[in-house]
Amino acid sequence: MRVLVTRPREQAMATKGRLEKMGHDVTLEALITIEYLDAPLPDGLFDGIMLTSSLAVKKLDEHWSADRGQITLVATGESTRNAAVEAGFQNALSADGNALDAARLAKERFKEGSRLIYPCAEKTAHDMSAVLLEDNIVCDVWPIYKTRETDHFSDGVALAFSNAQIDAVLLYSPSTAMTFARCWDALKEPADPPRMICLSEKVAAVLPDSLSKNSSIADHPSETTLLGLI
Repeated sequence: MRVLVTRPREQAMATKGRLEKMGHDVTLEALITIEYLDAPLPDGLFDGIMLTSSLAVKKLDEHWSADRGQITLVATGESTRNAAVEAGFQNALSADGNALDAARLAKERFKEGSRLIYPCAEKTAHDMSAVLLEDNIVCDVWPIYKTRETDHFSDGVALAFSNAQIDAVLLYSPSTAMTFARCWDALKEPADPPRMICLSEKVAAVLPDSLSKNSSIADHPSETTLLGLI
């Protein structure tokens, strides 16, 4: 199958490799680009780390000077956990879900009064600090990157869509799905929409009817489940 991967390039290469091993023809089109911020690590000691995106690992790796082998790190999913392990955080756990699943796991692993650091995007879907404070766990939010959305497809991808040369599109977040919809509307001569393969109901919900009518939704928010729909 001819599959379009819409993730930022920092994440897309691993997805491309998995898809190619499955026998698919893969095209990369980063609808959201990443700009890292020059933000120092907050002062003080931390009992653990929250991680909801592998994109945050780069800056965490650059700034973290304390021991990495023992501190507990809670990640949303296996790919984010693996990125943390590769950076030396051996005691990394996967919630195998989304940000709220990671928060629930953190509440199980950390006692009241614990202090966590949360390297993340400038804008996040959930207020992790407020969610964890419900269980008296302090979470220092550390924005270390911001995202920028594109307003059009690259020439090659636009031509591929016009010629019906893409069979399926992988969508990982509501923001990416909305960006895809805007870019699709900007096409001058689109063919019939390809199949939209969405990580969750929230991702599919932002698509217009013209795109969502041919969509598939993962019953669990993990890349493994998502790729299983292809």
